[in-house]
Amino acid sequence: MDIKNKAITTFFSLLLIVVTADVTARLLTPLTTETYVQVEITALEYQIVELQQQLGSPPSEITAALPDTSSLDAIYKRFNTNFMEHLRYGDAHKREINRWLEQNPQQAIWLEQFKNQMEQLSSQLESRETN
Repeated sequence: MDIKNKAITTFFSLLLIVVTADVTARLLTPLTTETYVQVEITALEYQIVELQQQLGSPPSEITAALPDTSSLDAIYKRFNTNFMEHLRYGDAHKREINRWLEQNPQQAIWLEQFKNQMEQLSSQLESRETN
């Protein structure tokens, strides 16, 4: 093997090591209670903005538009998780999440406010679609 081939082989070997390490680190980074709540708040914020935009559109455009989940997926990806993993974690760690929220009242308030706002906007959207 000549020097050029060795250099190329070495480069790709190092690249494979870096990519493998990154993927392994992502897989081994467990979702924590704090991260779960951060993801929940961030996803709710995004969904609220989406609903507000839909409410500003004519009713015919609202029912015709498919929700854009790519941005929501990007939120989960940013926190090294996905929608299903997030749901599973929330279901399996309800007590820890509630305990964490009791110890972090500001996040609990934000989460509750965002959930209430989502419910209100969803109700407005539903009533608008049925009229």
